[in-house]
Amino acid sequence: MGRALLLAVLLGSCAPEPAPVAPPAKARNVLIVLLDTLRADRLPTYGAARATAPGLEALAKDAFVFEDCQSAAPLTVASLLSLMTSLYPEVHGVQGEFNPGKMSEKVTTLAEVLSARGYATAAFTEGGYARPDFGLGQGFQVFPSTPGDDDPNVTHLLAKSRLPDNLARTLAWLREPREQPFFLFFHTYEIHAPYWTEEANVRRFRPAFDEAADHARVAGAIERWNRERAATREDALLLLQHLYQCPLAGLPALDDPDAFERRARELGVAPSDAVRCPPVVDLVRDLYDASIRTTDDALLELWRALDELGVADDTLVIVTSDHGEGLGDHGEMEHSNVLHEEALRVPLLVRVPGGSSAPRRLAGLVRSVDVAPTVLELLGLDVAGFAFQGRSRAPWLVGEAALEPARVAFSHARRVAPDQPPQYSVRDERWRLVHEPRTNRTWLYDRRADPGELVDVAREHPEEVQWLRGLLERQAEQDRWLRNRLAAAPGALELDGKALRELRALGYAGEDDDAAPGPSGRRSEEVRPPAGPR
Repeated sequence: MGRALLLAVLLGSCAPEPAPVAPPAKARNVLIVLLDTLRADRLPTYGAARATAPGLEALAKDAFVFEDCQSAAPLTVASLLSLMTSLYPEVHGVQGEFNPGKMSEKVTTLAEVLSARGYATAAFTEGGYARPDFGLGQGFQVFPSTPGDDDPNVTHLLAKSRLPDNLARTLAWLREPREQPFFLFFHTYEIHAPYWTEEANVRRFRPAFDEAADHARVAGAIERWNRERAATREDALLLLQHLYQCPLAGLPALDDPDAFERRARELGVAPSDAVRCPPVVDLVRDLYDASIRTTDDALLELWRALDELGVADDTLVIVTSDHGEGLGDHGEMEHSNVLHEEALRVPLLVRVPGGSSAPRRLAGLVRSVDVAPTVLELLGLDVAGFAFQGRSRAPWLVGEAALEPARVAFSHARRVAPDQPPQYSVRDERWRLVHEPRTNRTWLYDRRADPGELVDVAREHPEEVQWLRGLLERQAEQDRWLRNRLAAAPGALELDGKALRELRALGYAGEDDDAAPGPSGRRSEEVRPPAGPR
């Protein structure tokens, strides 16, 4: 949002709804590929030693690689809407509750902007919080429901992967004849837990893996428990590991599961012990990397289709994620409960066809809210009148400007249980501060000395804490103001039983946070705070 637009918003003027117009001559197509739950550091492009994604590694050689992209939120629904609106979750309002509501139609999405300018728009996702119901559908002319949504099971959970069918639908739409340029959004949960991926890919990273043999051992452990009400630590560990690698379908029913869990807790291998159990963490990391490889293999079809259709040289390609995954870091196996690098740093690859500068790696800080304005500027479209909180990074990619990283990145949303206070994060090139408003607790991490963000140094650096807390407070004020100006409060959304079962199967328990919302922590660079940020 430039200063002229900011002044217009401050004065209360509203931009008119854009009338449909023809796209610019030789308009570029846009393809955004969002790989759910992909943390950047598990890709070779971002330093991983394992060959998890050779296809993406090849794409990266012809793309701009943003080395430090921070997500707006560590969970899907808030992050996807921030990506598509360039608004932080505190502004668009759809955050971390089990049923977060539907985003206000007064909020403008990237798909709406492109649709109004003559683009064919389509989204193909795999359900869950990537459904159109929460507001993601705004502006997409094609957004089919995911086959299997009437099943209480989702990707990998007692059901086959949704990736092949989703990709087939995407390719079928891509091959349809059309005159106008397209905006295509492709999303997959293949990397999201629970993991049930190609066994051949698991063996790439875990050579002794044998799912059938493991399945048989788990069956034997269950039968011993049912017969003798006795379980060894190895028995309990087998069941715990199997929960991550494969659903318990086709196995004997476990009698008195509560008693079994009590026994597993005594042995130190209950579900709550998983993150502290090295054999489980090692398995989860192997399965996660295998899921990345399976996804990467499948995406080769998409890259080939662009070439075969003769549109690769006319298509702007963005590959990113909504958030990362804990994988045992900071006591978290999955996501949404930790505001640290493993959950918030995501890959961002941008392939710009016909660019005036060579693709390269860009080390400066960027945010997921920067994507939408960057896309529009790369397309040569006028974005005046749209209240974006992110900033276009297009000048870096067309040789017009030196690297100008974001000064800070904020993360708003966090799904919380009733007994878990919400937290908010602000990060610059050196520091990450995490603040818990309800308890007034604050943690500070010096990423230069402690890139893993393991040691709280808040007491040693009170001036930095005060400065970063000030950024959080000012950003919270600005977010509240912009949310009110946009009248962007989400509306109520009735989720049917099928949707509820699907979300629960993805691991969202549906617990409500009964506490009053605390201040968030986002600062739009264009909305200048009082003097202080350095």
